[in-house]
Amino acid sequence: MFSFLTRKIGGAASQTSADENFKEVTETLYKRNSELVVKNKTLSILRQLYQTSIQTFKPKALGEEVVKIVREALELELVGIFTTGEENKTLYPLAFAVSGRLRKIEVEFGHSFEKYTISNIEENPFLREIIRGRSAHHKDGLGHIWKDVIPEHVRNFVVKEVHIKTTLGYPLIINNKVIGALILFSNRKFDELAEYEKESLAIFADVVAVALDKAELYEQLRVMNDKLGEANARLKELDAQKSEFVSIAGHQLRTPLTVIKGYISLVQEGEFGAPRKNKKLQNALQIVANSTDQLVKLVSDLLDLSRIESGKIHYEFKEADFVKMMQGIVTEYTPAAKKKGLKLVFENHAENLAPFLFDADKMREVAVNIIDNAMKYSKEGSISVMIEEADKDKTLRFSVKDHGLGIKKEDIPKLFVKFNRLPEAKNLVVNGTGIGLYFAKRIVEDHGGRVGVESPGPGNGSTFWVEIPIRKGNIV
Repeated sequence: MFSFLTRKIGGAASQTSADENFKEVTETLYKRNSELVVKNKTLSILRQLYQTSIQTFKPKALGEEVVKIVREALELELVGIFTTGEENKTLYPLAFAVSGRLRKIEVEFGHSFEKYTISNIEENPFLREIIRGRSAHHKDGLGHIWKDVIPEHVRNFVVKEVHIKTTLGYPLIINNKVIGALILFSNRKFDELAEYEKESLAIFADVVAVALDKAELYEQLRVMNDKLGEANARLKELDAQKSEFVSIAGHQLRTPLTVIKGYISLVQEGEFGAPRKNKKLQNALQIVANSTDQLVKLVSDLLDLSRIESGKIHYEFKEADFVKMMQGIVTEYTPAAKKKGLKLVFENHAENLAPFLFDADKMREVAVNIIDNAMKYSKEGSISVMIEEADKDKTLRFSVKDHGLGIKKEDIPKLFVKFNRLPEAKNLVVNGTGIGLYFAKRIVEDHGGRVGVESPGPGNGSTFWVEIPIRKGNIV
């Protein structure tokens, strides 16, 4: 009998233990399942927030999408985003999403949570903990955030009718700087939230902060881009006015300069007396003639620049003998080179080059400009002008090599920029506009070619080269 009772009692105890174990396992599974559901929901919300952040770039629009996603997914009564003002003394409402029943109360009482700027952060312990303390905070009810702007009876009515039990607040932090706050109204008490739920809310706050910061940066860039666009349009307008002025002034100057130059020549030739007997007068006339030539060259350069920048430069592509043109230029400049103690040498390595299409007048200006520069900045030695076919029957190359100033490697990119002259060049030759090489580059590029320079360095001379395509037939 005793044995039977023992077995019966033992069996009952085993059953109780099994029931307890089953209950514990069930509770654990339920807890883990709940945790898994929350984590899946968190991932889903994060995906939505990510999609929104890459599709929406304005802070206000982004904020409105974000609060809507979080409120609906977590079934909250309110989700709001505030941004901070200077020194974090004020919170400005950016975007709010509220439930249907909360919206009805807002309409009924005429008080909307998203209307009010909160300026009493220092006097509000709840907000001060979030903004100054940089930490998440919670409070029963509405958390007294709107205590200075929404009447107490309205707030109490909201808590009662909408069953708000907790207000949660999270700082929005970027680069250790608080840029705002995320505010949530929940129907659950804070202690009822599991740790993984609290962690999810903190993650949302971090993601919202990053998304808003990106949107704000984008907005700043957009505003800056708009301003730059306006400034660029204004600069283009001013540049067009400048080009028009230069063109008008150049044409107006050309006529009187031509007259001055003509009368100087007549005086020098004795049309108004015999100036040859007066050495001082001859010297004075020569100085005036040289200065007039410089003015004529300057006006010509400015007019060329004006034509290029206004798109009015006209090309006449005709078949011409490039070698013959270059031989003529070298012959023309040889006396001036000898006078300066320089030797001008012509090397033709393209003996069988037939006439091809190019604008002879414009390319002559390019060649003259480069040869003239080589003579200006060379004190002694020789200047070699060479022609060759860089690519048989496809590309012509001519180069001008001197033994003059030479160029620093870092200064080479500056050479073909308008109005730019290197300091060494200015010291050697005071006069100059810095237009010649810019003009040459534009002409060569309009021919479909390219221009460049090579130099071993200061004091070792330089080689300017030009390559243009050898074209036959008609240019389309």
